[in-house]
Amino acid sequence: MTEPRPQPTVSERSAPPEVTIRVPCDTCVIVSFYDERPIDELVRLLRQLRSVNAGADFELCVVINSDSGRSPQIPTDLASTRMIVRENIGFNIGAWDFGWRQNPGFSFYIFLQDECEIVRSNWLSRYKLLLSSNGVGLVGESLLHWKDWKSFKAKSAEIYDACVSLAERRGIRLGRTPTHIQTLALGATASCLEKTDGFLVADGKAKAIATEVLLSRNCIHRGFKISQSAWRPFEYIRHSQWDFLRGDSTSILWNVSRALKHIKPH
Repeated sequence: MTEPRPQPTVSERSAPPEVTIRVPCDTCVIVSFYDERPIDELVRLLRQLRSVNAGADFELCVVINSDSGRSPQIPTDLASTRMIVRENIGFNIGAWDFGWRQNPGFSFYIFLQDECEIVRSNWLSRYKLLLSSNGVGLVGESLLHWKDWKSFKAKSAEIYDACVSLAERRGIRLGRTPTHIQTLALGATASCLEKTDGFLVADGKAKAIATEVLLSRNCIHRGFKISQSAWRPFEYIRHSQWDFLRGDSTSILWNVSRALKHIKPH
């Protein structure tokens, strides 16, 4: 009788081939830059985007508002960064709108000015969590609350008039208040951008500020909610021009006021 052939042990059996499942990246980060500005802050931000743990994967695109038509000369460690040069129209919002339209197919879009600074890890996962909440279409670092349009008009009649004019042209309901997210660091869902037809783009300082206000009003008009990324402003992404808002948020008075505003509709 032939002896039975010994069976291989578990360790001797051939291991099944490893299968790598690649999940398509669903987020695009778009950074705006004006080519007449020094490049230092852009370089800092691009290096932070590589080194700080975002908590989620993303693809990166830098949109350059250019008066020269040339791409900036960046350090060799950033040479692989995708850059698109466009005519200098519409300030940062114009660059963001262009960048969104040039990068279709993502579920989430993050928009940053080159002056931004990442100050906390998992910033992207936080934005995506909020944008995945029921009805939220727009997230940012600083939500500016206003009592009503009357007080906004008293502050700047020119910007108010620009808001009214642009809103009428685009069919946007202004709503009760001009409460809005500052266009410094933003996150938006693709569905929100599609329903609002992206950003409003305009030249001139008053109209540019008006487009910032109307971005939030348009989102709300189309049925989306807007949200600040954390209780205090600039928790995840800093902008040095607005450090005073972050400082103000340490006071008891600010927190009480914030709590009262939080329960009122935008």
